[in-house]
Formats: sequence, C-alpha cells, structure tokens
Amino acid sequence: MRYRELINDEEFLKEKNKLKESIEVIQKQIRGTEDRSKKWTELTERVFDFACEAQKVFKNGDLETKRSILSSLGQNYTLKDKKLFIVPYKWLEPIIVKKNDIDKRINWEELEKASPDKTKEAFASYRPLLRSRPDLNRQPPA
Repeated sequence: MRYRELINDEEFLKEKNKLKESIEVIQKQIRGTEDRSKKWTELTERVFDFACEAQKVFKNGDLETKRSILSSLGQNYTLKDKKLFIVPYKWLEPIIVKKNDIDKRINWEELEKASPDKTKEAFASYRPLLRSRPDLNRQPPA
C-alpha cells in the first residue's frame, strides 16, 4: 500500500509499530504458557516419582524421611491402638477411591513376579479405569 502511495510513511510506520507490539505481547504470552507447562510437567513427574517410590523409601528411610513422607500425605495425625490415622489431603481422595477399585481387579502378587514387559501389558487394560473415563470403564456384556 505504501508502494502504491495508498498510505503515507507515517501511517505505515504507525501500523508497523502496532504490529510489532502485538507480536511482542503474543510472544510473551507464549513464553508464559511454555513456562507454566514446564512447571506442571515437572510437578507431575515429581508426584509420580513420589507415588512410585514412597513406600520403599518409607520402609528404609530414617525418622526424618518418614516424617516428610507422612506430612506430604495428609494432616491431623492420630495414633490409636498402634495404628496411625491421617486425614488425607483433598488431592489424594480420588486416588484413594480408585485404589480400592483397582485392588479388586489386579492381582498384585502376580504383577510383582512378572517381567516389566508383562507388567506393562497387564496395566494397559486398566488405563480407562485409571483415567476416570466412566464410558470406557464399562465391562463388555458376557
């Protein structure tokens, strides 16, 4: 448009600067989104690692390690008849509910003895249950 003299240099530069500012704002938003995504991924990995290793670490850990693990699971600890009761954090409640369903369906002893490949295959059939997809959790008619 400038070449055809439909707009003057001043209007061209004004529009060009507006577009540059818009590009900078969008790039800043993209970087923010990427940073948030990276933080969520790291948090998810840490939580997953914790969930996988907490029991082993708790059994073999020192007193401070055990205290740390317990404090990450819940609050309001009560010791009664040599049993520890903990009020779990809200984020753990869906996991606790799912654990009961999964325990009914999985033979854990067989999985512990199986090779990693067989374990992976066995868990593949439980993915819908773990993903909380009720439409996929239905059993096929017998």
